[in-house]
Amino acid sequence: MRTLNLGKQVIEIRRVPKWMLVLDDSLAGDIVRALEWLGPDLAEHAVGKLAGRIGPGHWNNVLETGTHLPPWMVEAIQNGVPTSALVSIRR
Repeated sequence: MRTLNLGKQVIEIRRVPKWMLVLDDSLAGDIVRALEWLGPDLAEHAVGKLAGRIGPGHWNNVLETGTHLPPWMVEAIQNGVPTSALVSIRR
């Protein structure tokens, strides 16, 4: 971890796994990073709440990179989003 000081603010720069950056700066990437922050215990509940607010295309974008994601995250998405809205994923 590195730190930068900008005035009174201290910024921490940390390394992250590559799978967290696979979807770059997109809504799908934001979903992945948010679910990682919440962790396995809260992810499925969060996906259930977000399922109606985020279109199926974004969920499918996340699942298309499913082989790079942790299994718990793929499972949380598959359990939390209606299956009619998702593409199938092979693991």
